[in-house]
Amino acid sequence: MPLFEVIRWGNDSEDPVTGGPDGSDTCFLVRAASVEEAALLADRDLAAITHRYVVPWTHAVYLGQ
Repeated sequence: MPLFEVIRWGNDSEDPVTGGPDGSDTCFLVRAASVEEAALLADRDLAAITHRYVVPWTHAVYLGQ
């Protein structure tokens, strides 16, 4: 089963330098059968954590080598 890197731009930190949508990205390594499944699995976890400053869904998915 392939390994995907799933990314949400930014993070939910209140730090004015490293937080928010322009801060460090939130990344997941997800083992899934497809890009769609990888995004759905990450979206489920993103929806469960705080998302005051950034959106709770996936922005990009890359297939690992």
